[in-house]
Amino acid sequence: MKKPQSKPKAKEILETLNGLWVDKKGIMIIKYCGDTKAGEEMKKIANLVTETTGKELPKGLVPTEEVIKYYNINIQYLKKIASMNLESGKKSEKNN
Repeated sequence: MKKPQSKPKAKEILETLNGLWVDKKGIMIIKYCGDTKAGEEMKKIANLVTETTGKELPKGLVPTEEVIKYYNINIQYLKKIASMNLESGKKSEKNN
């Protein structure tokens, strides 16, 4: 898989984080990277989780909560930006 064509919007990142687990494709969206780098990042996150909890993770998945912590993602800010983008999109549609 190649790097996503365009930088992800706040809504896309929120949709990716809307679940218990994140897969490699989700990491590619969040980090805006290619397949290889996403795999490396997933391994780092999985190793951190395994080291701290002693539990094995499902293959190809990492907990969303740990992804949010690892990348220090501000969910409230993403929600604010996503709603601003939705509002500006609605306004521009009305103007057309």
